[in-house]
Amino acid sequence: MNISVRKILESLGIAIGIIIVSSLLIATLHILNILSKNVVTFLKIVIPIIALFTGSYLISKEEKTNGWKNGLLFGTIYFIIMFFLNLFIKGEVISLKQFLFFLILLVSSVLGGMMGVYFNQEEEK
Repeated sequence: MNISVRKILESLGIAIGIIIVSSLLIATLHILNILSKNVVTFLKIVIPIIALFTGSYLISKEEKTNGWKNGLLFGTIYFIIMFFLNLFIKGEVISLKQFLFFLILLVSSVLGGMMGVYFNQEEEK
């Protein structure tokens, strides 16, 4: 597993960019009463899952093996960043609910890594 720091940062930037742009779009649509509160709540859960899957997929698509390790690494880095942001901004450690959500994000990231390797191998055939 020889992933460059640059590749990790690029994929992390893409994942965080997806989350930020989607959040701004959702907030705008919610303010304009186009999206209901239930839809917004659902999207607040789904978008980070998709973003981490995408970021992990992008890291792993150039690798030929260890997609799950790439995804685990990517998800762990995201978890650490969010943990410290939560600690510094809110001044508290994450709750059990947040921890479980981060575990779901970690699984999504691992799956993205595995799919990245799988589709890379399929393209080479």
